[in-house]
Amino acid sequence: MRIAVFGLPGPLTLAVLDAAHRAGQVVLVVRPPPSRPPPLRHLARTLIRSLGFHPDLLDAAAGARDLPVLTAATRADPAVIDALKHHRVEMICIAGYRWILPRTVWSFPRLGTVNFHTALLPAHRGPLPLFWIYHDNVTETGVSAHWVTDRVDAGDILAQEQLAVGRGEPVDHLNRRLGTCAGHLATTLLARIATGTTTSTPQDENMASDAPIVRPGQRFIDFANWHAERVWHFLAGLYPRWIEPLTTADGRPAGYRGVLGYERGTGSNAPGTLTPHRNRLALQCRDGIVWLRRPSRLGSLG
Repeated sequence: MRIAVFGLPGPLTLAVLDAAHRAGQVVLVVRPPPSRPPPLRHLARTLIRSLGFHPDLLDAAAGARDLPVLTAATRADPAVIDALKHHRVEMICIAGYRWILPRTVWSFPRLGTVNFHTALLPAHRGPLPLFWIYHDNVTETGVSAHWVTDRVDAGDILAQEQLAVGRGEPVDHLNRRLGTCAGHLATTLLARIATGTTTSTPQDENMASDAPIVRPGQRFIDFANWHAERVWHFLAGLYPRWIEPLTTADGRPAGYRGVLGYERGTGSNAPGTLTPHRNRLALQCRDGIVWLRRPSRLGSLG
């Protein structure tokens, strides 16, 4: 199989690239430009920079295998189709690519295009599954491989591999584990594709959910309904990639510099308020307190 891998320089792409290289003949690596357009630039810093995405990792991995790397200028860069034709690509593997591929690209290879998505589809379709995995308090996630169609992350599922989400597990650690999971999945799946023994299953639309982009400054914790343990899991898992906007008891915006733990109990403040407590901050929840690391400067509280 002559395979092209589309992705970002992170654990998922590197694992799929390695599996594809061992399973067939990777003839091309396609990546987007290193920088992101303005509305997503801050999001990239807060949610992606610490997930293992470093601009030179993919280039280095491709260089070690003597593979050509094409940096696509746009979603529909005509240079991509030219490269697919030039390298006689028979199959595309997508692993965390920034853009949705146009039909002219994903329908080009004769063996099809497979996307590796870091969630158990049809749950968490979209560009930010890791954030919503923590937000939705799921205890099990994984990687799905599916045929690419016109609908985002909605094609028939070829294979899935599950793993447990640790309570309060740092998202960068989960991301690395998902990369390893994707490598195992890709190795098995590509072997089946090479021998023509694949089967696929349509996704259950009744079970589908979305994982859209989030914007800095949005509030996501439902303090009226979330227990302290769930609040802690969400904050600890995503810190510092995501900082939930919080306020003091008098309504001033407040920041924090780490998530320390939680304890059950009652308090005198309304759920969602933050109060200094010695060298820590107490975030009141409906059934307890989440302890946060206090900013180095008191002024950061307001």
